[in-house]
Amino acid sequence: MGRMAYISRMKRSSMPASQAGSGTSVPRYRTAAAVIIDKAQAAGVPVLLFNREPVEEDMNRWEKLYYVGADAKESAVLQGDILVDAYRRDSRTLDANGNGLVSYVLLEGETSHQDSLIRTEWSIQTLKDGDVPLEKITGGIANWDRSQASALMEQWLKEYPGQIELVVSNNDDMALGAIDAMNRAGIGANSIKVVGIDGTPVGIKALEEGYLFGTVESDKERYSQAIFDIAWSLSLGQDPKDRVPQLEGNYYWCPQRALTQDEAKLLKNQ
Repeated sequence: MGRMAYISRMKRSSMPASQAGSGTSVPRYRTAAAVIIDKAQAAGVPVLLFNREPVEEDMNRWEKLYYVGADAKESAVLQGDILVDAYRRDSRTLDANGNGLVSYVLLEGETSHQDSLIRTEWSIQTLKDGDVPLEKITGGIANWDRSQASALMEQWLKEYPGQIELVVSNNDDMALGAIDAMNRAGIGANSIKVVGIDGTPVGIKALEEGYLFGTVESDKERYSQAIFDIAWSLSLGQDPKDRVPQLEGNYYWCPQRALTQDEAKLLKNQ
């Protein structure tokens, strides 16, 4: 069996590599993968990355480098579609005060994170393309973190009382942080619509309970299976495309779906 450099996910947190598991490297920024790629390439050891996409320049440097992840643009468009569909069914779902504008705040991940930048751009662009009239109240960087998002939302609720109708969040954890702040302020579930991305277990629970308005979920089984199959093929010196025909070059994009409260409840009862 051949050697295999299996690099655990390009992590979104600030945890240094020294705190990760033995034999695991967790680069902080997308460009940090270059150091690992260089060393693995020099040793002739294949590399598999997942979750945090390296820059295209690095991905194109070597044919034995693979990436598994969810397409950030697709995530954002699906998130935006949830809101566009809701607005078209009943504009007052999002425009609660009926003034002809959906007043929103934006919770972003990291300034330098590709997923954050793309999710921000395309979720809002999808709303605009769907003819949803928007008014941005404010936004902030919460570093994918629930507590940081909660602190921001608490501040915004005080600064803009009664004005916020929608919270667009780059991920579920920050969306849940916004909901935490709403709960502390005595604002009822769904009074302000909150949408996230990732379909985490806690996010889906909040969806089922009516706190989260919508999220975008990756197919976790196919995601993990693709990682295993690519790693297995590379360790045997085989072409991963034989086991994972969905590979697009050296990329595997995991299927995603939008989830609303009704859909989450239906899935729970299946």
